[in-house]
Amino acid sequence: MRYLNEELSYEMIDYLYDMDEEYRQELLCQIAEVLDQDVPQLMLFSVTDATIYSLRLTGPQATVNDIVTWNIADWTVDE
Repeated sequence: MRYLNEELSYEMIDYLYDMDEEYRQELLCQIAEVLDQDVPQLMLFSVTDATIYSLRLTGPQATVNDIVTWNIADWTVDE
């Protein structure tokens, strides 16, 4: 997804690393207001990942960026 709004900038995101908790909260509230008005992404549904592995299977690694078989070349089955 690509989102562009002139009120939000990379600089604003960089300021979130400030140690002043009240300042960060204020900044996050400003960001939330812009996102709430624009609604840049509307989630229509959510899928729960309930992947189950056999105890004999070695190598699977869960990731939010790909399907469960993304590293299937590294899997082995133990006897």
